[in-house]
Amino acid sequence: RFLNLTITDTVEFEPGREQRTYFSRHASSGDSLESLPGTVFALSVDGQGEGPQLKVMLDSDEAVTTLTIDGPGYYLLGVDGSVTRATPAEVEALGMFDRDAPPVEPTEPDAPTTPEPTEPSTPEIPPDPCGDTCDATQACVAGACVALSDQVQRSCNSTPTAACDGEDTDCGPGNACVGGVCRLLSCQVQNTSCYTPTASCDGEDSDCGEGHACSGGLCRRLTCQIQNTSCYTPTAVCEASSDCAGEHACVAGTCRRLTCQIQNSSCYTPTAICAADADCGADHACAAGVCRRLTCQVQNASCYTPTAVCDAEDTDCGEGHTCNDSGVCQRLTCQ
Repeated sequence: RFLNLTITDTVEFEPGREQRTYFSRHASSGDSLESLPGTVFALSVDGQGEGPQLKVMLDSDEAVTTLTIDGPGYYLLGVDGSVTRATPAEVEALGMFDRDAPPVEPTEPDAPTTPEPTEPSTPEIPPDPCGDTCDATQACVAGACVALSDQVQRSCNSTPTAACDGEDTDCGPGNACVGGVCRLLSCQVQNTSCYTPTASCDGEDSDCGEGHACSGGLCRRLTCQIQNTSCYTPTAVCEASSDCAGEHACVAGTCRRLTCQIQNSSCYTPTAICAADADCGADHACAAGVCRRLTCQVQNASCYTPTAVCDAEDTDCGEGHTCNDSGVCQRLTCQ
């Protein structure tokens, strides 16, 4: 996508009126106005005609904003739709064009050209609020150097008090910054008996002890993130399959045992919900939102009307079958 700034203005010519266009095309890669590396552009407008109309547009020709420019002069145009009158000195200070350059003459728009690819701009690193005065044994917190040895939680029975700016590097070894204070990672755990977890986290697994994951704002022991082997209703909450124990998948917000994510071998109506094949047990596929046994995803050998639904993928069907345009598995020998 490209940013286009188009300026139009109406001038009276006998016997009728004629619209003139000031055209300035600034091509920059980006998926949105906010992602463009340049956000302010300069334009000079001469004194002829009525108040020009500004249109900030994308390459789709969809107008993002329309504003009126108040008379001739120099203007700074922001991609956010702002228009600010500027002096020649202000424009020159921005390095946009020479202060002695003549006003822009109305011209026909140039033919669109393919912009040269540009290297992505390197984000500016914010200045160190401590002015690079902290040594290797210190961290910069709230604009002051503090000793890392003090940036710790002393024990699991002591309330954490060492403030941090959201970075784990603000804390001493074996600690993480959670909720604005340094917390001992060995305390960021769930009880081995899988009691309700209580250690809070900021959405990152690194906020929790080893063998734990941060899910729903709490540190959860992975060995507790399971579904009962009898396939009782799952209760361990999750946000991704990495929040669950091995051989489990996170489906609809809970950890589900893959050996439970199956269809009965007698091909009864499937009930295990899913969003992808990875949510189902071995030799199953996720089709129409439930796990389906591939040996059930077949058409009768006598070529009766097929009924096994599929999501337009042959992998949703048993061997020797294809998913037809009607969304059902069809035996190739019946074709």
